[in-house]
Amino acid sequence: MAIKEMICRLSEQAVQNTQQGSALAIQRSAETLIHRIPAGVYCYPVTAERMEPACFISDGMLRIFECTRDLFYEKYGGCVRRLIYPADEQRLEQPLATDQNRPPQSYTCRVRTYPGHTRWLSINRQVQRDEDGQLRAYVVAIDSTAQYEQQESLRKEREHYRRCAQRDLLTGIYNKVTAENMVGEKLAEEGSGALYLMDIDNFKMINDTLGHACGDETLSRASERLRAALRRDDIVGRVGGDEFLFYLPGIQTPANAVKLGEKLLHAL
Repeated sequence: MAIKEMICRLSEQAVQNTQQGSALAIQRSAETLIHRIPAGVYCYPVTAERMEPACFISDGMLRIFECTRDLFYEKYGGCVRRLIYPADEQRLEQPLATDQNRPPQSYTCRVRTYPGHTRWLSINRQVQRDEDGQLRAYVVAIDSTAQYEQQESLRKEREHYRRCAQRDLLTGIYNKVTAENMVGEKLAEEGSGALYLMDIDNFKMINDTLGHACGDETLSRASERLRAALRRDDIVGRVGGDEFLFYLPGIQTPANAVKLGEKLLHAL
């Protein structure tokens, strides 16, 4: 009977060791896989202290930060927050204990890598309470810098085309349609201001005697002088060959309007 019990115990221990060995092997395989994926993965305890060091950080996260594991813990104390831009800190409010019941949080933030490069990260964070009762945040971070730069380039390109559509190609001031629309909007908002129409005397003679290139140069220089004489909120547009429109909001009296009109003539 004693021999049977010993055999049973040895069999149970062998099964338990095999199960533990399989679990360790699975854990090692999972860690190896995590370290190899391009995305970054890290975990940190959720406490009242905002600068808790990470209890786990993957090789992919360190590649994003462009630093070694030893350097990460020596220079930054193992805290990912130390690399995040201060202006983005409000997106990373420490979750409360009740957050463990919430769905994963997604947001973007910028980090400054060890060499000083700026990276945009797309973050997905899940808060869970482990078996030991500790509340931890598990984070997956994807380097989305290339996508952000592409979107920013497209935004600037669209803005450039939008501005080109609003501007007179020769002088750089607003074209006729844009200037008239802006004046209409200003009048609807404020209801008072001074509107001027101005042309260049004998401009046709300049084109006929000196050539159209000289005429274009005259228009460009006239526009520069007029813009320099105006305030930031004033509107100036080219509405014809040598005709300009000005709208100066906030002018209350005819006397002030005449005074400013003389200033524009003097500038020209």
